[in-house]
Amino acid sequence: MTKTKNIALVFSGGGARGAYQVGVWQALIDLGISERIAGAYGTSVGAINGAAFVQQDIQLAKDIWSSLSYQRVFADFNEDTRSVRPRKRYYKWVKGTIRNRGMDVTPLKDLLRRSLNEVSIRSSPLSFGLVTYDLTNRSALYLTKPDIPQGTLVEYIIASATFPTFQPHRIGNRKYIDGGIVDNRPVGFLARDTSVDTIICVDVTMARHFWMNKKSGGRHRMIYVRPSRLLGSPLAFRKDKILRNLLMGYDDAMEQLSDQITW
Repeated sequence: MTKTKNIALVFSGGGARGAYQVGVWQALIDLGISERIAGAYGTSVGAINGAAFVQQDIQLAKDIWSSLSYQRVFADFNEDTRSVRPRKRYYKWVKGTIRNRGMDVTPLKDLLRRSLNEVSIRSSPLSFGLVTYDLTNRSALYLTKPDIPQGTLVEYIIASATFPTFQPHRIGNRKYIDGGIVDNRPVGFLARDTSVDTIICVDVTMARHFWMNKKSGGRHRMIYVRPSRLLGSPLAFRKDKILRNLLMGYDDAMEQLSDQITW
């Protein structure tokens, strides 16, 4: 029996913490909730994970995260620099970042261009939206699939995920940076959407016990999945932390979602 798609999924920004969201995604599958999701919306790393979700390819998401490392994110972080003493290496990296007006993340961009498929995302029956900031025009952009010009969808996903310390991402004659500077939990995409009645927001900005109140979702029922423990720095692209956060996302979602609604 086909299940009614009455749930929207929102992924927050959070850099390397985004591995947690993939663990939540696996829990959504195991709980039978993913079949009820009508669309995914995200900011920054949430836009990357949201796009993979709309492609309906969790193995792709796991492959992306399992392949990440400092060398596969930052162009100026290589094995040679690791032989230098940590403090000296850090200052060398900071000087390079200042000189280049931001970190060069060309390896990460190339990985996303190889992995995300515009045709699959556009042809998916699931809705998709992202937030980025147009640095040239000084304006926030909330974009869904129809809003994004053909052939540039992956570029806008990269734009959304261009962390403020990264070099701005250029599309045509405009520069873009991370949408998290204006809206890191873009539940506003669903404000007027009457086709769904529930929003699940996977928020990796802070551990669960630091949140005293839950935000209202207006006409929608809001369910937040938040980490049970601190996830670490948004720039901690260490394989051990990525794996730990992915597993934590799965365990937290199984606990936090299984008793909230009779699915």
